[in-house]
Amino acid sequence: MAQSKQLTRLEPWHHDLIDWWIANPRVSGREAAQHFDASPVWISIVKHSAIFQAEFQRRRERLSRTIEDDVRCGATALVEVSLDTMQERLDRDRDTIPLNQLVQMIKMAAKLLGLGGRNSMLPEPAPPVEFTIDPEVLAEARERARQVARMREAEEKPVKAG
Repeated sequence: MAQSKQLTRLEPWHHDLIDWWIANPRVSGREAAQHFDASPVWISIVKHSAIFQAEFQRRRERLSRTIEDDVRCGATALVEVSLDTMQERLDRDRDTIPLNQLVQMIKMAAKLLGLGGRNSMLPEPAPPVEFTIDPEVLAEARERARQVARMREAEEKPVKAG
């Protein structure tokens, strides 16, 4: 019978109740009644009314978006500062940074750009190609390579003036 009553407008304390419930999502209707000095039945009527539910949802979604935006902004700032620090270190210590650290830096940067890892935008590498070369053809190719190398050496030698 108490559930048949409906609110037609929200009073200021209803907004306080929404704030309190968002801040304390695990509390019961009985605890809300004690906190707001109301009967548990009245709290239940308010809580289950369409107008209260609509405002509660709207406020909770707005809070969720705000929290998501804050987290995203913080994470973006952290990434930007980290990348600046990495770039400064690369500029300053380029010749002394161990190769494995450079590789890790490249992997992290590539992953941030979507160029590495599971969600890579890079195509899969082609499978290795296997072929057989006739030993005589290989020997001929090596001899030609030697001839070209000798010709280049001869061209590079300075001519002695007499």
